[in-house]
Amino acid sequence: MSQNIYDDENNFVKELTTNDFKIGKKQLKPPLKQGIIVFYAPWCPHCQAMAQDWMDIAELFHQRFLITAVNCENVANLPICKEMNVRTYPTFKYVSKSGRIYSYDKSFNKFEFINFICEKLKI
Repeated sequence: MSQNIYDDENNFVKELTTNDFKIGKKQLKPPLKQGIIVFYAPWCPHCQAMAQDWMDIAELFHQRFLITAVNCENVANLPICKEMNVRTYPTFKYVSKSGRIYSYDKSFNKFEFINFICEKLKI
């Protein structure tokens, strides 16, 4: 099993596993909260470089917006990474209030994520 980037208990990024998803429905299981999921590989230099920004965003919004991660190198997570069509790292997905998962097609930088979250939260 591959080491998760976000396992430190001092950060607000929630590591998800295949068990957190409704397989075949592209949906998270309850309790539901809108958010963004990053699908990553621990060896990926882009994933490593953005990890601190991802933790900063999670700390900023943790009470209102779910900031999560899925380690696609963990064999147990392969079914959900395959279902979500993860082909490159990092891959981001938006989770709606209903738990449905959609592609995130905006820029992958800290400020674009913050703008996107503020837009979704209407703040």
